[in-house]
Amino acid sequence: MFWRLCVMFLLSTAAEAASRVVISTPEPLQVFVDGMMVPTSIGTIRTSIPQVTEGEHTFAVHSLTGVRLHAERVLIPDGADVRIQYIPGAAFTISGAEQAPGGPPPSSLPASQVSNAPGVVPQGVGSASPSATSARPAGPTAGDVLEGSAVSTSRASSLQRVMASPTPTNILTNSARGLRSMTAGAQAGTNFGDAPPAAQAIKRANVVYGTAVFKKAGGGPIVIYEDGHMITQLGPGPAETSVQLEVGRRELEIRSGVDYQVLFTGDLQVDQLHVEELNVSDTAAPTASVRPWLWSNH
Repeated sequence: MFWRLCVMFLLSTAAEAASRVVISTPEPLQVFVDGMMVPTSIGTIRTSIPQVTEGEHTFAVHSLTGVRLHAERVLIPDGADVRIQYIPGAAFTISGAEQAPGGPPPSSLPASQVSNAPGVVPQGVGSASPSATSARPAGPTAGDVLEGSAVSTSRASSLQRVMASPTPTNILTNSARGLRSMTAGAQAGTNFGDAPPAAQAIKRANVVYGTAVFKKAGGGPIVIYEDGHMITQLGPGPAETSVQLEVGRRELEIRSGVDYQVLFTGDLQVDQLHVEELNVSDTAAPTASVRPWLWSNH
């Protein structure tokens, strides 16, 4: 009984000491940890990964079609709250951890090759680039077999002879020989590769939207969240941004752009025709400049 209690205590201590990693992206992308995709990353711009063990881990960002856009090795400390932000064409912005020492340089596509539309394969990426190579299936494809570049060249050469000289003798002899070879390869477990993933498009819901303008006179950077998702961010100093929000009462969080701590919360009443201006800051609660009753602090 005593040893069982000790084991339970050690397991609970290890679970509590695990770290939490939050990865933010400018658009819905696929997030990978040590080669495994995080299912909750699809369709969201903020992915929370709990129970990450201490040590070195590889974090990667892929497009919705499977093209790797960026990857880095990060040294995760014990019991930490780690924040990673991805910006196309740049290295990860990491808070609460550091890049693993002695690792390879960050793997990232140039910003000019990353499409603004989610799920679209970046333009200008050649077949010799690391991203295109990583997206290629591991086994030979049907096109490789016909071209003679797959593992087995006997069945490809038979089919090529038929295509080069489609005489009755070649059709009966070489086609049957090639089909028998392909059937034997399939029975032996030859992998011809998976079908390429279909392009996915993120469709906006059929709802009514209004416009809200966020203004900041100065101070440090802040980010604004709605329902756990970042909707906009303002850099240090004076800044202004316009956001489309669904009409109705929207619960917002004003967070620090440095450590993502929640500074202020409140409700904004979004109108379809009226553009409300909300004054935000990292030191004072937000206020509505035109119709003050449209904003209420919690």
